[in-house]
Amino acid sequence: MSFAEVARLTLREHLATYAAASLANILLVIPVSQFADRAGLSTNLTLTVGLHQLLVGVLVVLLMVSGSIPKTWRWQYVATGFLFAGYVGFRLSNRFLLGLEVINALALGGVSVAGMIPTLYSYGLGAGAMFTGMVLAMRRAYGRILSARSTVLRLADDST
Repeated sequence: MSFAEVARLTLREHLATYAAASLANILLVIPVSQFADRAGLSTNLTLTVGLHQLLVGVLVVLLMVSGSIPKTWRWQYVATGFLFAGYVGFRLSNRFLLGLEVINALALGGVSVAGMIPTLYSYGLGAGAMFTGMVLAMRRAYGRILSARSTVLRLADDST
């Protein structure tokens, strides 16, 4: 399958993967940056979100390219999917732990953090749900590519 065929077949799933990864990141960046501002720490929200968006976009394109490789596409698609999910999962866990560290620093400084912890956990739960949706969208894209390739192989066998 060519890249154009893979893109036509799975564009919706890959866009959903990108959107879910982006939303999951934003769900954790916003409260963490608010907590950091309250603690007097500077954060560059534009750079943080922009860099993540760029890397996630590149990884989604790599995922689509790996689905168009002629013979060894399966293991390459799965490996790229693991790389993508690993990166996004690492970023989310890193962001969540950073939020906990900022809350701890605020608590040690004598600031009441009673409302911050449930807020961070709520946003973390939403980010976890988006991460799960992202993985499910990648799985659906894999299934669509597999189905299309199986159909092409069956048609090729029937014509011979």
